[in-house]
Amino acid sequence: MSRYFFHHYDGSICVDDEGTELASLDAARAFALRAIRDTAGHQLFDGTLHLTQRIEIAERSGEVVGIVRFSDAVTIVG
Repeated sequence: MSRYFFHHYDGSICVDDEGTELASLDAARAFALRAIRDTAGHQLFDGTLHLTQRIEIAERSGEVVGIVRFSDAVTIVG
């Protein structure tokens, strides 16, 4: 298990100081997608959706090992 940190960028940064223990980087990406979809749901409830936001996944060392954009988490069907 590794500890991953999920920093949320929405024009400013919300730094994850605690992190979450997960089995792999794939599990971390899935965790970030769930977090984005949860946040997007709240945004939609308020009548907005900010697709330019992102979550950067970092290791304990601070190295960014993945980026998941809000636009990656949804498919907009017209």
